[in-house]
Amino acid sequence: MVQSLYAVVWQAGLFTVEECARLIATPLPWTSAHVTDETGAATTNGAKRASWKLLELGPAHAWAFERIAEFLRVHATYGFELSELASPLKVQRYEVGDFHAWHADLGSANGQRRKLGLTVQLSSSDEYEGGDLRFFDPPAHVRGPRARGCAIAFPSYLPHEVSPVVSGVRYALTGWVHGPPFR
Repeated sequence: MVQSLYAVVWQAGLFTVEECARLIATPLPWTSAHVTDETGAATTNGAKRASWKLLELGPAHAWAFERIAEFLRVHATYGFELSELASPLKVQRYEVGDFHAWHADLGSANGQRRKLGLTVQLSSSDEYEGGDLRFFDPPAHVRGPRARGCAIAFPSYLPHEVSPVVSGVRYALTGWVHGPPFR
C-alpha cells in the first residue's frame, strides 16, 4: 500500500508499444474533449483543449481494463474503499497548443466518487515536446513519467495539469476509479 496520501505511483511497461499503438488506432471517432462542472454538465471554461475517443468496457478493450485494474490493485489502493474502474476510459489526443489546466479529478455519479485518477502514456516521449503531466508539489511541481506504456495513478484530489504541447502529438489513456464518499 502507498504510504503517503499524496504519492504518485507508476509502473513502467504496463502496455507494450504495440498495445499503445492499437489503442491510439482504435476505430472510434475523435471528439472535442471537455470538462464538467459540479453537476456533471459539460462546460467550455477554457480549462482544457484536446480531443478524445471513449473506450467502453467490452470484448474489444477488456484486456486494457483488466491490466489497469491489476496495476491499481497491486500498487495504488491508498487504503481507500474502491468499487470500480469507471467506463469509459479515454484515449486523449493533445496536439500543438492543447493542454489541461491545473485541476483535481473530483466528481461523482450514482452515489460514487472519483477516488483515483490514472494515466497510461501511449506516445513515446520523443514524439512530442511540452505536454508534461505535472503534479502540484510546492515549491516545485513533479513531472510524471513520459515512457510509452507507463501507468501512473494518483489520488483524485491531487491537483495536476497537462502543460501545452509545443510540438508533435501526445496520446494518453485516462480514467478514474470510483468508490463511496470519503469518510
